Amino acid sequence: GGWGQDMFDVDTNAYIHIFGGSLQMDASGDGIDSNGSIEISGGKIYLSGPSTGDNSVLDYGSEATISGGFFSDGPKFWS
Repeated sequence: GGWGQDMFDVDTNAYIHIFGGSLQMDASGDGIDSNGSIEISGGKIYLSGPSTGDNSVLDYGSEATISGGFFSDGPKFWS
C-alpha cells in the first residue's frame, strides 16, 4: 500500500505534471496513476483511497516528485 512504483508497466514517454489548480479525489483504486513519471509542482491536491493490496494514492512506473503546492493523501476532508 501507500505510494508505489510499478516496474512492470514502465513507459518513459508517459508522464503526469500537475502545476496548478485544485484536485479532489476519493478513489476506489489507484489515485493518480502513470506508467511513466509523476511531477507535482503546484496546486492543491487532496487524495483519499485504498492503501491495501496493489492500490495506492500515487502509482508510477519510473519516478514521482513533489516539489511544490499542497498534497494530502489523508482521509477525505472536503465537502
